[in-house]
Amino acid sequence: MRHREPRRKPSSTLPTLSMGKADGRERADDQGDRAHENRHESAGRPHGSGPQTTAGTTFADPAYVSDIVFKRILAHIVDSAILLAIMAPIGVFMILTAVATFGLLILPFAFAFLAMRFLYYAGFTASDKSATPGMRMLGIELRTAAGGRPDFLQAFLRLAVYYVLIGLLTPLILLVVLFNAQRRAIHDMVSETVVVNRLAAATA
Repeated sequence: MRHREPRRKPSSTLPTLSMGKADGRERADDQGDRAHENRHESAGRPHGSGPQTTAGTTFADPAYVSDIVFKRILAHIVDSAILLAIMAPIGVFMILTAVATFGLLILPFAFAFLAMRFLYYAGFTASDKSATPGMRMLGIELRTAAGGRPDFLQAFLRLAVYYVLIGLLTPLILLVVLFNAQRRAIHDMVSETVVVNRLAAATA
């Protein structure tokens, strides 16, 4: 009796094709996952945001900081004189009242003087002129690192850091302005601000 070999089924490409489809689906899933991650990351950034702007790029022109340290010192002297003229009469009243109350009001009056300085500097630098009267007289102004005008909170933070540093590290800490291109003090860096010459090229 003749032995009959089992018939071999023709080879099929279905497994290969199905594997190809599976690979395609995996690649599509991977691409979808990556797209979802990209959308998720972009959702956390402002629309159209590019590389972070720094004072070094915004105010790269040396004209912005020409003689700025000398002008800042003169502006501070002018503003201090203005504040003294405003606060002197109030100060006399506060001293007489403190004496009459055996010193009980000395601490509240000291805080009142400090509050007036905060309102003066933060209020003027956060205004539409971005400068105190002394700064305007010297032709300088306060700007954000991106070139805009600082708001009141930013100006307030800048002044608060200034007083904390002066109190803890003495005024010598202000010498930091001599060691960076934009002549920024530490309180400028922390508040992301910069004092510059008022030029037509400054952004609005």
